[in-house]
Amino acid sequence: MKILKFGGTSLGSVDHIHRVIKIILEAKQQHTQMAVCVSAFAGVTDQLIDLSRQAADGDESYKEALKAMQTRHLETLRSLVPAAEQSPLLVKLKVWFNNLEDVLHGVFLVGECSLRCLDYVMSFGELFSACILSEALRAAGLEAEFLDAREVLVSDQHFGTGHVDF
Repeated sequence: MKILKFGGTSLGSVDHIHRVIKIILEAKQQHTQMAVCVSAFAGVTDQLIDLSRQAADGDESYKEALKAMQTRHLETLRSLVPAAEQSPLLVKLKVWFNNLEDVLHGVFLVGECSLRCLDYVMSFGELFSACILSEALRAAGLEAEFLDAREVLVSDQHFGTGHVDF
């Protein structure tokens, strides 16, 4: 099995994502089984950390920054996937963004963000990018399936510095 890993810089723009798709399509010609692992889009993990800190500090500007992040992801999806195929993913992304908004609102209300909560908030970046890329790969003609890593991986309870519990 071939495993490809793409960091955030590789997913920094629609043009970069098109290059990633091309690399995956070329690799698929040589390997029957592949898995692709992706980081959050460039800068998103840092933005999620900043959103958490802003919310914990009582700074309501996190709300506008979260809206901008959502817009970036939805526009990226719209640029990569034909309109007729977008609806299910748009719904999924909006639900996830609503969940993220709820968590950040909770952080805002209690005025703190535990390491466990921060890990959870940061996990959204990879969910967004992996889901968008899998749909873009299908739009490019590749059989691809999104897999939420939380369904197959378990980590220890060392939040902030967790490791996979093999």
